[in-house]
Amino acid sequence: MPAEFEPALAASGPNVAISGVIELNFALFTAECLRQPPRYGSYPCAAWAHAALSSRPDLLDRVGGFWGDSHAEWAEILILAHRGGMLFAESPAAFLESLDRLIMLTPDVPPLPSESPGVRETIATRVGRLRSSPETRSRYEEILREVWNLIEPGWRKEGLPAARQRAARLEQQLAAGADLRGLLPRHHFVLRERHAPEFQAALERGEVTLVPLAVAGAGVAYFVLPGAVIVAFGPDAGAGSAKHRVAMERAAARFKVLSDPTRLSILDQVSYDDHTVTDLARQLEVSQPTVSVHMKALREAGLVEPHREDGRTTYRAAPARTREFIEQALAEMGH
Repeated sequence: MPAEFEPALAASGPNVAISGVIELNFALFTAECLRQPPRYGSYPCAAWAHAALSSRPDLLDRVGGFWGDSHAEWAEILILAHRGGMLFAESPAAFLESLDRLIMLTPDVPPLPSESPGVRETIATRVGRLRSSPETRSRYEEILREVWNLIEPGWRKEGLPAARQRAARLEQQLAAGADLRGLLPRHHFVLRERHAPEFQAALERGEVTLVPLAVAGAGVAYFVLPGAVIVAFGPDAGAGSAKHRVAMERAAARFKVLSDPTRLSILDQVSYDDHTVTDLARQLEVSQPTVSVHMKALREAGLVEPHREDGRTTYRAAPARTREFIEQALAEMGH
């Protein structure tokens, strides 16, 4: 392990720490999410962080447009803090003061086994840009300071006290012999089978640090650095599986409306012209009661609207509404 990287913590099982740098990392990620709907727009960060960041749309735009590489995470700050031995400091103040020096002290990006080769390449490119351009470094430092100054009041008032309580509870549970995996959200990255050997080895070396986060809300993170494995999760992360299930049920209900070929044929017919139930039954060669059942499902989903004309009820659908309906289902899956 290169000597300039932060050394491993004592080999006494998982450690617990509060990290202002990792909170800042999530605040930057949240800023990216808030300006990238629909996939990221509904990212469930803490309410106080959401309110603070949303109050500065100009800053959100600057965060989102800074790198221009479509990667929403700012993980390079974890590498820089790790380089300076400040990764697990409660406050990021010293890190922010040393940022310019740390950038110039970081010529190489470590292997990062938790990340894909593409992500590592993106991070390495970012670090290279910071090192080669004083103007880029200046703008980068300014953005990090502005984001932290924006969320710090809420973090100190609400986030930090709650994170300290969660940290103390985790330490008590671990001291009582609780299984670490049982303390983590079931959907946490670190519990996936592909990470199991690496994670177990890091546990045995005493390199794993649990980081209870405040900004993250339902977010989780797993990041492997030389001698330091970050396992972070927000206060609402445990509810992630239930929320995901609800979102998938909503998506499934939308897809179910469109899962019948006769119903789709009806929707197709009424998307370009008005039709009565009798018209549709004749064209599709099905019974009128069958058309009525399918039409009821389409009406309840808001995909068709009835109109009275010359004493007859006709139906018409708007193609734009159908596209919106499908996009909403896909957005639920993306969320």
